[in-house]
Amino acid sequence: MGKVLRPWTAIEIEETQDAFLVNVVDRVYTFKKDKLFITSIQSKGVELLESEIALKGIDSKANIVLTDEQTFLFESAEDKAVFISSAQSKSFIFNVSTTIEYDGCCFLNLSVMPRSRTVRQAFGLEAYTFPDYDLTELKVEIPLSKSASKYFHYWPRCNARNEDKTMRDPVFNSGELTQSVHLPFVSVLWFGNEDVGLNWFAESSKNWQYFANDALTVVKGEPCKLVMNLLNSHPKSWDLSMTPDFRLSEYMPLQFSFGLQATPVKPYPKKLYDKKILHIDCFKKVAGDYLPFLSSPVVEGSDEIGFDRIKRLGVDTLILHEKWNRVQNSWIIDEQTKKDTKIIIEECHKRGINVIPYFGYEFSTLNPLMGKYFEKVRVMRSDGGKEGGWYRSPWQRDYVVCYNGEWGDMFAEGVCNVIDEMGFDGIYFDGTLTPYCCANEAHGCGYRTQDGALKGTYNIISRREVMKKIYERMDSQGKLVNIHVSSCMNNMGIGFTHLLLNGEDIQRTIQKKGLENVPEDYIRSEYLGRNTGIPNELLVYEFEGIWSFKDSLSFALPNGLMPRAVDIGTPLEILSGLWNIFDEYPTENCTFKPYWEGKAGKCDNDKVKISRHECDEYALCIVANPQKESVEIQVEFDFDYKTYERLYGGEEIRANEKGFDVKLGKYDCMILVLKK
Repeated sequence: MGKVLRPWTAIEIEETQDAFLVNVVDRVYTFKKDKLFITSIQSKGVELLESEIALKGIDSKANIVLTDEQTFLFESAEDKAVFISSAQSKSFIFNVSTTIEYDGCCFLNLSVMPRSRTVRQAFGLEAYTFPDYDLTELKVEIPLSKSASKYFHYWPRCNARNEDKTMRDPVFNSGELTQSVHLPFVSVLWFGNEDVGLNWFAESSKNWQYFANDALTVVKGEPCKLVMNLLNSHPKSWDLSMTPDFRLSEYMPLQFSFGLQATPVKPYPKKLYDKKILHIDCFKKVAGDYLPFLSSPVVEGSDEIGFDRIKRLGVDTLILHEKWNRVQNSWIIDEQTKKDTKIIIEECHKRGINVIPYFGYEFSTLNPLMGKYFEKVRVMRSDGGKEGGWYRSPWQRDYVVCYNGEWGDMFAEGVCNVIDEMGFDGIYFDGTLTPYCCANEAHGCGYRTQDGALKGTYNIISRREVMKKIYERMDSQGKLVNIHVSSCMNNMGIGFTHLLLNGEDIQRTIQKKGLENVPEDYIRSEYLGRNTGIPNELLVYEFEGIWSFKDSLSFALPNGLMPRAVDIGTPLEILSGLWNIFDEYPTENCTFKPYWEGKAGKCDNDKVKISRHECDEYALCIVANPQKESVEIQVEFDFDYKTYERLYGGEEIRANEKGFDVKLGKYDCMILVLKK
């Protein structure tokens, strides 16, 4: 039996006369005893399936009709439950095994094989006619409730085709589902709204046969459906030239593996952003090594050294970016780096500041393990090509690794040991949860098609297991696990973290087209955190004359996000002021009323966003102008208050009979407290 990590609790199974109900934190998965698949998935009391998951197809020129469907509980433990299901059609047997783990992640394996003869038929006591065993179409349809189909997300980014023949912008692979979408095989799909959702995932398309760009179809309708197009013709591995009796004996079972997970994957924390983080050398680069940088004045015109500045401005967590480690992502640390880094940790600990190091997803050519492991562990495309190749000083190249096979265990143990031995207070991962497509057979990735072609697999499960092991070590010690995600909602792994850093994928759009060209539905799908269970911080790359850290507040705060300072200068000063506001007016006992619900406040300009955090004593109101033109607006609130105070931002505010006259500049954000 495995261990149940916090904040989850042991799986509870309730059996009724007709069904099994599997309870994990805030979610319920229901299996009817006379059905093949899960029949209901609820998250926070919201039903995510409009109706039962259905298996459809063509069996010997007729629609598949399932008979003798049954499900029984095979195994039950605190950390997982296994259900076995069976059904048959005219010619075939369908078996499904479903394993549910304590975080609500479900792993399904569908097996399809020829139906055979009973004992009496085998002995000639009953007549038996061999069916054709001709399976020309097979689909699994997952009908989604209205709550679970407002937005959707897919990864990897790809040429997704809308029903109207237009192609979706690959930059924005999340957003509102406005029409049906045809997709090639993708490994991750998420459907949901601002509060709940449902992930579908699969590591490979092994045994799938689908039309180009139509492995998966998202059907916009009543209800919305995710259609897994498993077979569009008779399986290539089943020789159709055989007579039916030989088909029975020679057709081996076909297997199709995929998974489901309801979100949020764990309860969203009441106290947000209790860590006050500075992340140095991320985009805004530090000249030289980190120890001399932090030991010297860091702002022009001031003799205050870096250590003292970050203490004065309220930082309690310092993240050292990749350059802290001379050999990218190695858990074997050179002697000089050990000495310098321990001094940084000591100086920070004296000031009550935690220190967290960077680890990424690559293998450095400087690593002494290069000769033994590089070819065995690197991510390899099906054509043999590389992924990655980052170039940095000391001069090295860094290539993306796969955590399948032994490298995953070595990595998890190695980085945890470094954290403990060096005295770090947690770990920051760069992209470690992004499941790259890998065809490196040396560590068990990839598969061969019937004609021998090599295809890649997406290592979702191995990355999940790596994060689970690391989270167990870190969380038990009260240490932070923070991971950078970008354009991939791998919710099957993010539960084993405490905080996400997001936003790198939109920086080029902001740089070239402006903040106003980042779609709201994209942000509300992927960035909110409430619908997945993990808080997000916003990564901000400043582009002079285009947008600044200050501008990012108009984007982040109305969505309930906090930006992260990656610059020890002005951005840290701005963030320090925000920390003081949220310390004085904490939000953990507040209700968040976001702008998209229309309940936080009224404004005569529909481009302006108003959100608020409200409790019995006060309302902390965010009035944001996420556009490059200044605006003069009238703002109203729907409750009585005694006093008001502008705490941050805005050019002008005046009370009037109905509310306030407000003037906001370009990308401006005002924080206003109304005391009741």
